[in-house]
Amino acid sequence: MKRKRIHELDLLRSIAIMTVVIVHAITRVLEIHQSQEALEASQGVALLTLRLFTTFGTPIFVFLSVFLLAYAYYDRLPDDFFEKRIKLVLIPYISMSFIYAFIMVHENGAIGNGGAVLSYFQYVLSNIFFGFYRHGYFILVIFQFYILYKLFHDKIKNIKPLNLLIITFTINITYLGFFNFVEPDFLPYGELIWRAATWGTFPAWIFYFAIGYSSGRNIEQLNTWLNKQKKLIIPAIITFGGFMGYMYLSGTLLENSSKRFDMLLFSSSMFLLIYFIGTKLKVKPGLFKFISRYSFGIFLFHMIYLYLATYFFTEITFIQINPFLTLILLVKTSTALSILTTYLLDKVSIGPYLIGRLEKPKHQ
Repeated sequence: MKRKRIHELDLLRSIAIMTVVIVHAITRVLEIHQSQEALEASQGVALLTLRLFTTFGTPIFVFLSVFLLAYAYYDRLPDDFFEKRIKLVLIPYISMSFIYAFIMVHENGAIGNGGAVLSYFQYVLSNIFFGFYRHGYFILVIFQFYILYKLFHDKIKNIKPLNLLIITFTINITYLGFFNFVEPDFLPYGELIWRAATWGTFPAWIFYFAIGYSSGRNIEQLNTWLNKQKKLIIPAIITFGGFMGYMYLSGTLLENSSKRFDMLLFSSSMFLLIYFIGTKLKVKPGLFKFISRYSFGIFLFHMIYLYLATYFFTEITFIQINPFLTLILLVKTSTALSILTTYLLDKVSIGPYLIGRLEKPKHQ
């Protein structure tokens, strides 16, 4: 039986994808202004701090993916589940691996040196097996959770939600803590191994899986609990965010990504806040629905436009504006062009192989 659509998730999804764009845009802003030698130290610190505090978007996407699984497929996954995910997610992922390989060849200066073709196919293989470009790893993580859900759902559903959260939190914080504080110098290719272990493997995200799973299966209890504990959400965000900010700005932990041990509770609190706000909105803003509808396309394409914008600004060095204005420009432009690209591709026959299925707008 098809379950009722949860409109609060549109708010979560739209905010999550915009924070992902902001994080990647900040990286490009730093590249642009550092190349122009036009970035003050205080501006760099402010941008990096903003970047850190907006990296909660990727964990929220993990919440959402598992939340929907647990909510929509309460008892078991349908027989055609993986077939549909291969068509709608994995094939676009492979297609984008080929597209981003072109950017990587250009970005790394392989064009014109005689090894462009070999480099291109090396990047294609790397993108497919390890996640395309700088963000495709997320799709690999989600597929790992699809498989875990299929294999262990019958066992996990018998575990009390609180016990599941405690177990997975202990695993997750220990796992990330090890990779956050132990240097990989003693291993050949240690940096690559550390990156792969914290970005593309499910133990680095298992607590988010548990929150999404428990919330999706117990949505009424979640709503009741949030109404009772709503006064604790903001203090939790301030506390966990303050601790994370201190760890970063003091130089104790300089990892500027969502793969930090102290991100676990901060991003979980942000998930609860945004979801709670969504439950209280009597009128669901159309902008959030619109962005949510195009979120997968934005995820796939925004890095292409950010790269092109970076190339434009770094080649035309006389264009110098405030880095925060650059950030706004990059976020708006890359988002708008990604939406336009997704819209146009949805109109042609090859569209599903690049963007999956674009949800049709529902007129109420």
